[in-house]
Amino acid sequence: MPTPFFTARPPAPRLLVARFVAARLAHFRAIPADRLLVETDAPLKAPAPDRNRFPLGAAPDGTVINHPANVVVAYAPLAKLRGVPLDDLAAQVATTFTHLFTPESPH
Repeated sequence: MPTPFFTARPPAPRLLVARFVAARLAHFRAIPADRLLVETDAPLKAPAPDRNRFPLGAAPDGTVINHPANVVVAYAPLAKLRGVPLDDLAAQVATTFTHLFTPESPH
């Protein structure tokens, strides 16, 4: 558990955000490779237009629909963060997915 600190005034909001982001990134690095899965927010929350590799257009209400294949948008920064090649990360995630969601064959 971290040592508590005391201050006369609260830290600046951006410092709190920086600490939160750093903690999240540390968690993403620490997840064992054989337990790592990656998901997308499909059909909601499409990536920014410049990162939306598989655009589907807009829903009747005008919101942009996210394609599940946009999960690849999350792979590149995650591979970089974990210090592994993108293809290795994708293969490991596929192996983990298969192990988790494919019934074992009877022996």
